[in-house]
Amino acid sequence: MTEKILAGLVQELKGVAATQKIQGTDIKELTKAFSSMSVHNEQLRSTQSQVTALWEKFDQSCGPDGVISKIRDHQAHCPKEELDVFKVDIVEKHNRIWSTIGLLAIIYATTLAVVVSTVAKWVGP
Repeated sequence: MTEKILAGLVQELKGVAATQKIQGTDIKELTKAFSSMSVHNEQLRSTQSQVTALWEKFDQSCGPDGVISKIRDHQAHCPKEELDVFKVDIVEKHNRIWSTIGLLAIIYATTLAVVVSTVAKWVGP
């Protein structure tokens, strides 16, 4: 009878040993999964800190003392209307100068023609 009990206990112990092997394999797989999750978690934290740093740079650029605000202030103080008037004035002066040059060229050509024809009359044929 004790042999039967011992045989039953041995069978149960073999079952427990098989269960422990399965659980050992499961624990190894869980360890790998937790390790992988830890790596991914660290990558997420790193990405999150990079995104936070980018937002801080963006806020610094667009904030009241940021570069973009300074550029907008500079553009607001730019004398655009005065420059447009100055441009129109320059174009008008440029046109007048070329008109004067054209008029002087016509006067010069006419004077030259008169001088040549007068000299030709004096010299004769």
